[in-house]
Amino acid sequence: DSIKPDYTTTLLSHEIDFLGEIKDGSIKIAECHFNRNFRLQFVKSNTSNPIKIILAYFRNFILEYKVKKLDTLVCLTKEDYKAWSSIKNKTVIPNFISFKSEKKSDLKSKRLISAGRYTKQKGFDLLLQIWGNIQNKYPDWQLFVYGDGIERNSLENYISRNNLNNVYLKHTVSDIASKYIESSIFIMPSRFEGFGLVLVEAMECGLPVAAFDCSYGPGDIINNGMDGFLIPQGNLELMQNKLEDLINSFELRNSISKNAIIKAEQYSIENIIKRWTNLYK
Repeated sequence: DSIKPDYTTTLLSHEIDFLGEIKDGSIKIAECHFNRNFRLQFVKSNTSNPIKIILAYFRNFILEYKVKKLDTLVCLTKEDYKAWSSIKNKTVIPNFISFKSEKKSDLKSKRLISAGRYTKQKGFDLLLQIWGNIQNKYPDWQLFVYGDGIERNSLENYISRNNLNNVYLKHTVSDIASKYIESSIFIMPSRFEGFGLVLVEAMECGLPVAAFDCSYGPGDIINNGMDGFLIPQGNLELMQNKLEDLINSFELRNSISKNAIIKAEQYSIENIIKRWTNLYK
């Protein structure tokens, strides 16, 4: 009560449990920084314990009940907007790119890149399966993955057991843009997402991208066949085929790249901040 804010924003952490009950006169905004079912997806992908899964469903139900008590909801994607079906006052404002890259990839390096936390959600185990089918066809190409997380040892063991070559699990770097620019193709093999900012970052650096059409995010960003490739979730064969198409054709990489750079401009900080400013107004 002593602060008297005009606006109060929650990122849907534990404060959502009581925020709607505070009568301080402020307009209360919920920003869903992941997706409607993220907690449930996370629990189901990491345990088969029925009690934990039931609790996750219950928490999901309570979350929507609490959001209804606030003034508006901001979603990252159109797909997530639809998922919050019982919330009437809502809008879509995606994430913005944190950098502007004047330099773009020349698309000539024989290098594929992916980036994200080493967790089951990010699907790097699927990417390694695909790489196992590609590596012998293109022995002069390399795959670099940047990230950290609890699945690192499991992924390294898979690489060792299956004699995978030219694949490198790197740690998180502070200047990921330079790594995009050194590469020619970006892959996002996620099982689910909140948005998928790495896709837009890679596009900003001129990379053609390929992603599974997971819930939620990639379908909002990629116009399939124009500025990237959107692959049905879990279709490893089609993902492999599209990656091979990009590997085999500089012309295809170049045409996709030009459209990707144009698409990335929609997610510039200037454009996204305008949408936030309009919301507050």
